[in-house]
Amino acid sequence: MSYDQLELFLFGASVVLDCALLLIVLERINRPFVAMWLKVLVAGTVAFHLGIFGRVMISKIDQPEAMFFDHLFMCILVIGLFLLPSGMLHASIRISQTHFDAKPLLDKRYGLLYLPLLIVPFACSSILQSNHRNLVDSIAGIIPIFIGWLFTANLASICFFLWFRQTSEWSIPFLMRLVGSLVVISFGAASYGIFANNLFWEKALRLPVCLSPLVPEGLFVWYALRHRVLPLVMDRSLVYASSLILILLFHQLAIDPIIANIRERSNFDLHLVEAIILIGLFVLIPPLRKRSREALRYLFSTNVFHVRDATRLLSLSLSQQANLEPDVLVQWFANELADKLDLGKAVIMIEHPTGSHSKAIAFESQKPEITAASGRQEVDNNHEYWPIFRAVQVRDRLERDVVLLRDANSRADEGNVVMAVEAMVRQGFLLAFRLSFQSVHGAVLLGDRRRKDRLADEQLISISLLCDQLAATLGNKKQSILRFQVERRMMQSEKLSTLGLIASS
Repeated sequence: MSYDQLELFLFGASVVLDCALLLIVLERINRPFVAMWLKVLVAGTVAFHLGIFGRVMISKIDQPEAMFFDHLFMCILVIGLFLLPSGMLHASIRISQTHFDAKPLLDKRYGLLYLPLLIVPFACSSILQSNHRNLVDSIAGIIPIFIGWLFTANLASICFFLWFRQTSEWSIPFLMRLVGSLVVISFGAASYGIFANNLFWEKALRLPVCLSPLVPEGLFVWYALRHRVLPLVMDRSLVYASSLILILLFHQLAIDPIIANIRERSNFDLHLVEAIILIGLFVLIPPLRKRSREALRYLFSTNVFHVRDATRLLSLSLSQQANLEPDVLVQWFANELADKLDLGKAVIMIEHPTGSHSKAIAFESQKPEITAASGRQEVDNNHEYWPIFRAVQVRDRLERDVVLLRDANSRADEGNVVMAVEAMVRQGFLLAFRLSFQSVHGAVLLGDRRRKDRLADEQLISISLLCDQLAATLGNKKQSILRFQVERRMMQSEKLSTLGLIASS
């Protein structure tokens, strides 16, 4: 890969990363945790890198039409250049005044920090009227103003961060990394402005200087949203989409030239070999095949987010229904599981209250009536559900057609799993989860989905946590009932004792 190709790939990767971060901070579920200055910083970085990437893409095109697009990307680049210092100064003052509060009281005086953006229309006008494709020459009169504003904003931001460091010891590592990145960005921008007319130094400095805003942007996004890593930074749809774009870009820049070179020399197309190798990797590496299937599911199915929201709302509802009687609560939960997850049926088995290991109470989802006894039945070791109940006590979770017998600890366990899977096929169950908390032991059996699809790993983990919450709720309810019964017996004994004393007196 040549330097120009590497540069194009890195700038393209930065645009993909910036756009992913922008979608993250603008996502509805994350808005309460994102301050306005963070949105400005991310948006400025997107504009900055998008302008650079566009210019690099069309830099070798000499057609007259390319001039217009080059000027357009220059204008986008200038917008990002002026947004970044203003956003950074806004961030430093806000943090020093209101710490990392994402929604402080509105203060219109912060709008003064964005007055330098009034220069942007004049810069864009100068770019559009120029007859060459050099940014520094196009806005030569504005470059000193921008360098002065950049140094002023970064120096003031460094001072505010250092002052805030004295009052907030827990954020010292973050602030020192931020100060270091601002120093590097300031000197890099100054060096680029000085050596921009030198072709060698301009090319050498362009890549590190242009990529440097990624550091403070990443620091801010991570620090502001670090407690929301799973639903945010590791949001599968954004991560997989970004990875797919980067892979395609890398293939076009690095692999395609090699294939074209071999084709010219030997008249042999390596795309077929490449496809065979790719298919072989997917077949031979189960984790890769599994992750790819999960990635496609997240990319092309909105049902993933529906299930995520459904489990979250069901968890909240379970906390609100904790005052119900145990049987009523279990029946309600079975009905809600079947309804919210779009299941054909859901069955919850709870070990018999007498402590017998050969009996359990099964609650099957019923619609539309919800009563304690609507789906209640007693299950013994001769019932079809029993092999599933017994196997899930050892395996934690069973998924039909995905059970690995090699994970069984003994031949007896392997036989139990086989019997359980056969029972799941006969009864139309797709999944089985274990319920276990203190004296509560049971199983949650989920039927096939009406959509006839399977659930992703993240969804299975969410449902497993939901089952644990149900078990804990039942365990706490059971302890509360036992404690109430003991207190009642003690009060009864005390009453009898008092009556005895009165009678004897």
